[in-house]
Amino acid sequence: LKLSQRRFMANGSKTESAVWPIPMVVSYQLKGESKVRAHRFVFDRREAEVTLPGKGELLWVNANPRETGFYRSALSEDLRGKLLGDGFKRLTAIEKVGVLNDLWARAASGDLPIGDYLDALAKFSGEKDRVVLDAMGGQLQILSDKLLTTGAQREALGRFARTLVGKQWKSWGWGKPGDDNDRKRARASVLGILGGLAPDAALLRDARKKLDRYLKDPGSVDPNLAEELLGIGARNGDRKLFDKIAAAYRRSDVVDEKNQLMLGLGMFRDPALVQAALDLTFAKDRDSHGEEFDVIRGQDVGEMLGLMLKGADTQEAAYRFVVRRWKDIREKAGPFGAERIIRSLAAMWNKMTLDHMKKFFPAADNHEPQADRSFKQSVELVENGLVFKQAAGAAAGRWLAHSTMMARDSRRPKD
Repeated sequence: LKLSQRRFMANGSKTESAVWPIPMVVSYQLKGESKVRAHRFVFDRREAEVTLPGKGELLWVNANPRETGFYRSALSEDLRGKLLGDGFKRLTAIEKVGVLNDLWARAASGDLPIGDYLDALAKFSGEKDRVVLDAMGGQLQILSDKLLTTGAQREALGRFARTLVGKQWKSWGWGKPGDDNDRKRARASVLGILGGLAPDAALLRDARKKLDRYLKDPGSVDPNLAEELLGIGARNGDRKLFDKIAAAYRRSDVVDEKNQLMLGLGMFRDPALVQAALDLTFAKDRDSHGEEFDVIRGQDVGEMLGLMLKGADTQEAAYRFVVRRWKDIREKAGPFGAERIIRSLAAMWNKMTLDHMKKFFPAADNHEPQADRSFKQSVELVENGLVFKQAAGAAAGRWLAHSTMMARDSRRPKD
């Protein structure tokens, strides 16, 4: 096994670095053996060759089993293919997440073509573990929100998402008696992927019916689905639904439920409703005794605005609102809430916004000392994200278009 080490940089820069003594474990399987072997050693040179115990053809190798090593692994194309082929069924959920995250990090840094990442992601079709599904969903959402630029590209991504999780949804549906907690959570993850990227008319209709039930009686719906139902409803909802969610939010005295309803209000796409949600952060109401109180509490303002700064359909309006009301926000949300908002600026992959951020938040009147580290991190993440978008956006669109074409061709009747 040939090894080399270098410092991983999220922005893709390659600089000379120290050589670290790295405790490593590799797992592997040899042809003709059913067992998985493990080999432990310390890798303390820039490059090395390690002989794995045993005789026979190497079927696959995993360079970070159980994800216990504090490093990213970058397998060669041949070894990556073997791990995602013969080795895939031997990977645990956490190991699958590690493989995905390493591939995604390499693609984001420019170390791996985005098409190679998508080829690997396609191998996860039919995945049933919630932890893995959540990792897949998060990366797919970034592709949709940040890298793709046209409706056609996002439609192609939606079709790809259906190849990944459509079978699970068809099998699991909205729930069956006897489903355990793992299945319920995995169902919610699949619903989040389909609802965010590839909702069809039937899914939207059924989700709205369940959301209406939830708003009347939260106990009537699996709580694992509440967040996804609110998201699907809000992204496709109107003023009537916004008012229903706002009324349910005002009625609720259950902390988790109230928080989910608040965040649901921040996910609407209609510009007027986006502004209505933003205005709620400073709205007042009166209780039965005529006492005035904040509709959204000070400690929740950072979470609400942070969510809206991350949303592709809400972030521009949210950023303008934050800049305009920054003094009031800091006063109401406090240093902790202000820091949370500044941390959320990392999702603003826009060059003009980045330039404005660099001038606005360090200014004396706007500076939040507690958020200095978060601000630097947000700026760095936006800069890295813009490079990633420039380098990989068009290639991701081409891969998805080719994938759609190949799927269409495969369905054509043969002569």
